[in-house]
Amino acid sequence: MSRSERYAKIIREEIAQILQTKINDRRLRAVTITLVEVTGDLSVARVHYSVWDEKNFNRAKAKQAIEAATGFIRRELGQRVEARIVPELRFIYDDSIQRGVDLAKKIQSLNQNHEPSATA
Repeated sequence: MSRSERYAKIIREEIAQILQTKINDRRLRAVTITLVEVTGDLSVARVHYSVWDEKNFNRAKAKQAIEAATGFIRRELGQRVEARIVPELRFIYDDSIQRGVDLAKKIQSLNQNHEPSATA
């Protein structure tokens, strides 16, 4: 595992913990950090996040909340990690969880519509 991969793992864990314990913004309750990618020079971290309950938590509002909290999250991260450089955080919405849920629903629907009839 490379240095940037190890650092990305640490950043992912710390940001997830910051969101759970340090930020009281209701719009972020359903946000999950799915992946962090750090550039080779450790100056930028692309933080991928998902909203797991889009029925009750609006994705656009979550984005606004994350953007508003980015400075705070970066400062907290700087206090928690031992590094000379605290990377610039770029939050990117990750729709893979929602796509997976949608795909599972489609498969389930197809299975229900094409169940073989029982013969006696």
